Amino acid sequence: VSQSRYLGASILNAAYMMMDNKFNDLRLVWGLRAENFQQLLTSKIQTGERSVLLTRKWDFLPSANMMYSLNSKQNLRLSASRTVARPEFRELAPFAFFDYETNYGVKGDTSLRRSSVLNYDARYEWYPKSNESITIGAFYKDFTDPTEFRLDPASNADSRRYFYQNALNAKTFGLEIEVTSIVTG
Repeated sequence: VSQSRYLGASILNAAYMMMDNKFNDLRLVWGLRAENFQQLLTSKIQTGERSVLLTRKWDFLPSANMMYSLNSKQNLRLSASRTVARPEFRELAPFAFFDYETNYGVKGDTSLRRSSVLNYDARYEWYPKSNESITIGAFYKDFTDPTEFRLDPASNADSRRYFYQNALNAKTFGLEIEVTSIVTG
């Protein structure tokens, strides 16, 4: 029996509550998503013993989006939310597999944790005409326990091996500019 096979199943149950409040030129859309995630991964390790990984986790994911209407053609938006990124079966599998496309080996890690992400966005929107828009935005994301794809320091140029690992944290930020014009007729 091959030790590079696994059987996996996952179930995600979720409920969401959202409120939409308007106060003159200010609109606030906010809510909470509750997720119950269960994941089962079973395989055989090199000793021939069965490895069983059962993950059960509740996540509570709040979000808020505030829009302020400057006038009939311009808005300011601020938003914040929490999201999660869960490891895939292959990232959790307790064995190495060979990637024929890239010609290297990759090993999973049963101790990987799901990543928690805090998301923040600010955006200015301008609608010069009914079918035109110009938006300028900035975003910032703060990751806790992000999954990284790492080179195994024991590998060499002839036989590269990689593995997955949680980093402590990571941050990303950026600016976005979008110009849209729809031509009809």
